[in-house]
Amino acid sequence: MTKEQVIEAAESVLRLAGGKYMSISHTDDGFTAVRIWYYYVVLQSERGSDHWTFKAETTPAGIKAKVQITSKRELHAYGVMPGKAKDNAVEGTAIYDFFWDRMDYLLGKTPEWMSCEIAEEKIEKGIVWGEIKALCGILCLENNMPTGPLLQTTK
Repeated sequence: MTKEQVIEAAESVLRLAGGKYMSISHTDDGFTAVRIWYYYVVLQSERGSDHWTFKAETTPAGIKAKVQITSKRELHAYGVMPGKAKDNAVEGTAIYDFFWDRMDYLLGKTPEWMSCEIAEEKIEKGIVWGEIKALCGILCLENNMPTGPLLQTTK
């Protein structure tokens, strides 16, 4: 597997989840991605953005990849002035476990695409903790499934 294939798989994870709402800019060693979202209810609204940074490098041991996600959130309530949104790291292991599991599928390492329901079950069982809204939320996500892995394993 090449660095380019790993980057392509990571981009596919985000495009399948966010579709047209996911804006991706390539760098020499990966990409950055942003998804802006809005949530409205009667007396308040929330808006924000999820920011992804993905990097991959070729090492003597193979491809080394890392991902980081931060989120900005701004609450607007009736009669309350909003504060300035800050970029905060998404806490927990759930979103990262979920991202890497989907990467493993696209790279032909696991036979099943992890659904949002299975990811939520892992949180409920305490296997991982945190939230997975950046990949499985009701806000502007398409949550498409791939037609199959990008790479086939050779055994």
